[in-house]
Formats: sequence, structure tokens, C-alpha cells
Amino acid sequence: MPAHVRLLVILLVLNVTTRTFTNQLQILPKIFNVVDIPITYAILLISFTRQAQYDPLQTASRISRRLFGFAIVLFLGAILNAEASYLPATLTQVNLLLQPILLFIALLRLNVPESAVALYQRVLKILIALQIIVGVFQLPGRLASGNSEDVHGTFPGNAEQFAAFILIGVFYTIAVLRLNPTYRVRHAAIVVAILVLIVSVDNKASWMGMAISVALILSTQGYLRSQMMRALVTVLMLGLVGTFLAIISSKTSTTLYKIEKLYDVVSGGGIMSLGKVKSYADVARSWAESPHMAIVGAGAGNMYSRSSRQFFNRPGLEQQLYRNPGQLSTSSEPEFRASDSIGGAISRTTKPAYYLRFFSERDSIVAVGSAQVDGPFSPYSGLLGETGILGTSLYLSIYFHVLMRMWSWTPHLQEDADILPLHLSALGMLIYLLVNSVYGPFIETTRYTTILWSLIALVFSYVRTRQSIADRP
Repeated sequence: MPAHVRLLVILLVLNVTTRTFTNQLQILPKIFNVVDIPITYAILLISFTRQAQYDPLQTASRISRRLFGFAIVLFLGAILNAEASYLPATLTQVNLLLQPILLFIALLRLNVPESAVALYQRVLKILIALQIIVGVFQLPGRLASGNSEDVHGTFPGNAEQFAAFILIGVFYTIAVLRLNPTYRVRHAAIVVAILVLIVSVDNKASWMGMAISVALILSTQGYLRSQMMRALVTVLMLGLVGTFLAIISSKTSTTLYKIEKLYDVVSGGGIMSLGKVKSYADVARSWAESPHMAIVGAGAGNMYSRSSRQFFNRPGLEQQLYRNPGQLSTSSEPEFRASDSIGGAISRTTKPAYYLRFFSERDSIVAVGSAQVDGPFSPYSGLLGETGILGTSLYLSIYFHVLMRMWSWTPHLQEDADILPLHLSALGMLIYLLVNSVYGPFIETTRYTTILWSLIALVFSYVRTRQSIADRP
């Protein structure tokens, strides 16, 4: 097996299991939480030592050009707002955005044999099964404690990533059911078990992404075409979600008050004081003050990205951001807290963050107790604020180009047992990521995005190989 394939499988395993050994068992230092970085760049380096493979799809060159243009925008934004930039934040944010797509390009430049696709698929199934088993054993403790983080699989301290990963199992099972409908009951039980675990995490902001991605993947397989099937799926989904929402709401959930507070803020005309809404207004104000920022932004790590949240961490920051910091949820730390995911290796600064110029007593945000709603930080507002219209268009065009390509391939891969499970897993995961990034930092989470872009690369490599064979005389 080629070295880059072995590294790719190791990357998948470590992305899923490392936090158990660093954050929970603490037998490895937390710096290992970013092990995806050296592995990704090792694969990239290997790709430059080999001659690029013939690509009838022309995907690698097309995405490389867009990514190169985006890198130029990142450079210009940082240079033009150098006085507000903090180099560690800038470099970290650049890596978060570029790393997964560089991994994709590297894998397309290399030869990924179909045997490697099969190996990756086997390892993925084992890891998903492991997460489901561990999650089921953790579920009773979660119901007893009321703490949604108690169901986390091998992602301690990050149940949201656990939920996102096991959702891949739903997409995978839909594909298996399509290929082999004999064991419907068994496959349905797997899907139900996964959905139960996801709902038990009680991350309401992620449920929209789950519903949209699952519905779209089901639609690609024709499961929602007949009226009877649509009714059956609707009843099952509503019954499942309703039952467990009732359990969570009545016995374990400590977050229901947030919905009422959110309604009070919106109905009272205070929608612009919600962090996620205010962030876009602040981006527009930034563009108005410095028109060049409408094109190339304020520089990576400066305005509402994940890095701008983690690196600019000053005492009393919550008093500057929130008009009612006492209303922040006591059940979890505020979203703007600095990350300790790599054991303090992140160097923080007391330098004022660029986005703070848009806060005052009149312009602060209101806390309803939910980090997903309260905090102004999100990938999309971060892209607009830090890379402008040009950078955001270039970057998101890569995601949507891949999405449209894969969507168009789905009818042609319906009966291909070698790739359909990975194809639907990648497609569903991509849709989920794009929807959930409205609230959370999924586009900026390389532990998740390197898995996603690895899956996409394997699908593209498989289709490219088949196309190359078809193009031969």
C-alpha cells in the first residue's frame, strides 16, 4: 500500500480517537490534538515528489487555481490591515481554511487505487460502529446527569463533533440499504440508534443540518418519491424526534429556557442585538469604513473567525461584548473563551481585537445563554469579514463546485457497490457541514474537514479512474 494511503488511514483513525488519549485519559499531551496538520502536509509533500496523475475531470487544476486566488486575497487582507493583525491568529486561520482542500488536491495528484478506497471504507465502518457502541453505553449516564456532553463517543469534550461523525453512519446505511434491501429491519435499527444518540446530544442548532442532509440524501435514492414512503418517513422521524425531545425536555434538558429568551429578544425588536445577526452588520460597517475590505476583508484571524475568538482573549472581554454577561449560561463556558485543545500551545494576546471597535454600550450583544446564538463568531461572517466578497466567493465556490459535481454523479453511481456508500457519506457530510456552519465552526474544524475532504478525494479519484478507463481507445 502506498505511503500516502497509509498516512490517510492513520489520519482518519487519529481524527476520531485522539481526544480520548489526550483530553480524557491524558496519556498523550494535548498537542497531539493537531496531529492532522503534520500528516496532511506530509501527504502534500509526497504529492510534489510524484508526477501528477492524468485528470480527465480537470478538478485538481481548477480547484488549485481558485485556492491560489484565495491565498492571494488572504495575503492582501493581512498586509492591508497589518496593524490589527496578530501573526499566530492569522497563520492559524489560514491553515484552518487551506489545509483540508490542500489535502484534497494532494490526493488527486497521487494515484489512489481502488483497493485503498476499499480499505478506507472498512476502517470508516469500524470507527462508526465503535462510536455507536460507546455512545449507547454512555446514554444512560447522560439521561441521569442531564449533561448533553456525557454522550461523546471518543470525542470527550466535544459531543457536537461526535454527533456529526456518527451522522456519516446514517448516510452510509442509506447507501447499503439501496444496494441490498434484504436487511431493512437491521439497517433501520442502525439509523434509529444513530438518530437517538444525535438527539441525546441536545445540540438543537445541529438538528436543522441533520434534517436537511438526511432528507436530501434520501431524496437522491428515491425514498421520498412515493406518497406512502414520504408519509411513513415523516411519521417515523416525527415520532422518533418527538419522543426523545419529550424525554430530554421533561427530564434532562437544561436549555429550554434559552428558546423562550430568544423569542423574547426577537419579539421585542432586538434581533440586531443577537450575536450572529450583529456580526453581519459589523462586517458591513467594516466595509463602509474601509472600502477595500469589501473586496479582500480585514485579514485572516481578525474578524469573527474561529481564530479571532481563540487568540484575542482579554480579561473582561465578556463585559465588552455583552450588555448582560450575567445571563451567560453557567452550564458551559462562553463561546469566546480561548481554546485549550492543544494544552496551552496557543499563544494568546491582550492586543485589542479588530472587531471590538464595533462594540460599545449601545452596540453590545444580548446573551440568551446559548453559545451558538450569542457569540458573533461563525465561518460565514468570518469569511465575509476577513476575506471580503472576493475571498468568500472564491472559497465557497470550491465547496459548491464539489457539491454540484457529486450531486450530478449520484444517479450514475446508484448501483456501484464499490463507491456508493462513500459517495453518499461524503455528499451528506458536505451538506451537513455547509448548513451547520451558519452556527458553528465546522468549516474551521480540521479534525472534521480533513475527514470530509478525504472522502471527497476518494470519490473523485474513483470516478476519475473509471473515466480514464472509458476514455481509452
